[in-house]
Amino acid sequence: MTFDMTELVEQKTEATGVDGNCIDFNFRATEGEHKGEVFNFVVPDPTMLTDEQQEELAELPNFAVDIAAWYLGEEQYERFRELGGQSWMVRDMLQSIAEERQAKDAAGRPTRPNRSSRRARKQ
Repeated sequence: MTFDMTELVEQKTEATGVDGNCIDFNFRATEGEHKGEVFNFVVPDPTMLTDEQQEELAELPNFAVDIAAWYLGEEQYERFRELGGQSWMVRDMLQSIAEERQAKDAAGRPTRPNRSSRRARKQ
C-alpha cells in the first residue's frame, strides 16, 4: 500500500482547521498601561511541528515558563508577560488545542483515512 503524503497533510489541515503551521490567539491585557486592550499572538501549531522544532522542544526542561517562551519566542513572551499573561495560560491553551483536535477526530474528521476509505481506494 502506498500512502499519498500530500493527501494526509491536507486531511490533517482540514481536520484541525489550521491552514499553515501557526495558530494565533488573542489576549486581553490584565496589567500595565494597555490594560483591557486585546493583543494578538502567534505560536507554532503543536500538531505540525517540524522535526527540528520537536528536537528543540524535547531539550527543554518540562517547565511551563520555558515551554511558553519557546512557543511564543522571547519577544512575544516578554510582551505577553508585560500585558499580564502567565506561562500556565499558554500551557492550558496548548492542552485545549490538543483536546479539541482529539474531539474533532472522534467526531468523524480523522487526520488520516479510515479503514473503509482505504479499502474503497484499493478497489
